Amino acid sequence: IQNEQQEIVAHWSAFMTHKDHRFFIEAPSILTPPSKESLVSLLELAEELGCVVAYVCIEKTNVRLSELLRIFLYLGFQLADPLVVQKTVKKELKDCILLGYCLE
Repeated sequence: IQNEQQEIVAHWSAFMTHKDHRFFIEAPSILTPPSKESLVSLLELAEELGCVVAYVCIEKTNVRLSELLRIFLYLGFQLADPLVVQKTVKKELKDCILLGYCLE
Protein backbone atom coordinates (compact mmCIF):
# COMPACT_ATOMS: atom_id res chain seq x y z
CA ILE A 1 0.00 0.00 0.00
CA GLN A 2 1.32 3.48 -0.79
CA ASN A 3 0.42 6.53 1.26
CA GLU A 4 0.16 10.15 0.09
CA GLN A 5 3.94 10.60 0.19
CA GLN A 6 4.33 7.58 -2.15
CA GLU A 7 5.97 5.55 0.61
CA ILE A 8 5.28 1.85 0.89
CA VAL A 9 3.32 1.06 4.05
CA ALA A 10 2.87 -2.41 5.53
CA HIS A 11 -0.61 -3.12 6.89
CA TRP A 12 -0.89 -5.58 9.79
CA SER A 13 -4.17 -7.12 10.99
CA ALA A 14 -4.59 -9.15 14.16
CA PHE A 15 -7.21 -10.67 16.43
CA MET A 16 -7.35 -12.80 19.54
CA THR A 17 -9.58 -15.75 20.42
CA HIS A 18 -10.79 -15.43 24.00
CA LYS A 19 -11.68 -19.08 24.45
CA ASP A 20 -8.18 -20.49 24.06
CA HIS A 21 -6.04 -17.33 24.13
CA ARG A 22 -4.56 -17.56 20.65
CA PHE A 23 -3.39 -14.49 18.78
CA PHE A 24 -3.60 -14.35 14.98
CA ILE A 25 -1.66 -11.97 12.77
CA GLU A 26 -2.16 -11.52 9.06
CA ALA A 27 1.21 -10.83 7.49
CA PRO A 28 1.40 -7.84 5.18
CA SER A 29 2.13 -8.44 1.51
CA ILE A 30 5.48 -6.68 1.89
CA LEU A 31 7.72 -6.00 4.88
CA THR A 32 9.00 -2.47 5.31
CA PRO A 33 11.86 -1.31 7.58
CA PRO A 34 9.46 -0.58 10.52
CA SER A 35 7.83 -4.02 10.13
CA LYS A 36 10.09 -5.68 12.72
CA GLU A 37 9.02 -3.16 15.36
CA SER A 38 5.37 -3.64 14.38
CA LEU A 39 5.64 -7.40 14.74
CA VAL A 40 7.42 -7.12 18.09
CA SER A 41 4.69 -4.75 19.32
CA LEU A 42 2.00 -7.22 18.25
CA LEU A 43 3.78 -10.10 20.00
CA GLU A 44 4.16 -8.00 23.16
CA LEU A 45 0.45 -7.17 23.02
CA ALA A 46 -0.36 -10.87 22.68
CA GLU A 47 1.75 -11.62 25.77
CA GLU A 48 0.08 -8.82 27.75
CA LEU A 49 -3.32 -10.25 26.81
CA GLY A 50 -2.26 -13.63 28.19
CA CYS A 51 -2.04 -15.45 24.87
CA VAL A 52 -0.09 -18.69 24.85
CA VAL A 53 0.65 -18.77 21.13
CA ALA A 54 0.71 -16.33 18.23
CA TYR A 55 0.11 -17.35 14.64
CA VAL A 56 1.07 -15.56 11.45
CA CYS A 57 -0.93 -16.26 8.32
CA ILE A 58 0.80 -15.68 4.98
CA GLU A 59 -1.28 -15.96 1.84
CA LYS A 60 0.05 -18.63 -0.53
CA THR A 61 -0.48 -16.25 -3.46
CA ASN A 62 1.89 -13.65 -2.00
CA VAL A 63 4.58 -12.91 -4.58
CA ARG A 64 7.13 -12.66 -1.75
CA LEU A 65 6.06 -15.90 -0.06
CA SER A 66 9.51 -17.52 0.11
CA GLU A 67 11.09 -14.30 1.43
CA LEU A 68 8.41 -13.90 4.12
CA LEU A 69 8.69 -17.55 5.15
CA ARG A 70 12.47 -17.25 5.52
CA ILE A 71 12.11 -14.13 7.66
CA PHE A 72 9.48 -15.57 10.01
CA LEU A 73 11.29 -18.90 10.35
CA TYR A 74 14.49 -17.00 11.15
CA LEU A 75 12.60 -15.10 13.87
CA GLY A 76 11.63 -18.38 15.55
CA PHE A 77 8.22 -19.10 14.06
CA GLN A 78 7.44 -22.71 13.12
CA LEU A 79 5.10 -24.22 10.57
CA ALA A 80 1.70 -24.93 12.14
CA ASP A 81 -1.11 -27.22 11.06
CA PRO A 82 -3.97 -25.04 9.76
CA LEU A 83 -6.50 -27.84 10.39
CA VAL A 84 -5.86 -27.67 14.13
CA VAL A 85 -6.36 -23.91 14.18
CA GLN A 86 -9.23 -23.82 11.68
CA LYS A 87 -11.72 -25.09 14.29
CA THR A 88 -10.83 -22.16 16.53
CA VAL A 89 -11.13 -19.38 13.96
CA LYS A 90 -13.97 -20.95 11.94
CA LYS A 91 -12.36 -19.72 8.76
CA GLU A 92 -10.95 -21.58 5.80
CA LEU A 93 -7.17 -21.42 6.02
CA LYS A 94 -6.29 -23.52 2.99
CA ASP A 95 -5.08 -20.42 1.14
CA CYS A 96 -2.62 -19.54 3.90
CA ILE A 97 0.60 -20.86 5.28
CA LEU A 98 0.32 -20.75 9.05
CA LEU A 99 3.32 -20.19 11.30
CA GLY A 100 3.19 -20.42 15.09
CA TYR A 101 5.23 -18.77 17.83
CA CYS A 102 5.07 -19.94 21.45
CA LEU A 103 4.71 -17.05 23.89
CA GLU A 104 5.19 -19.03 27.10
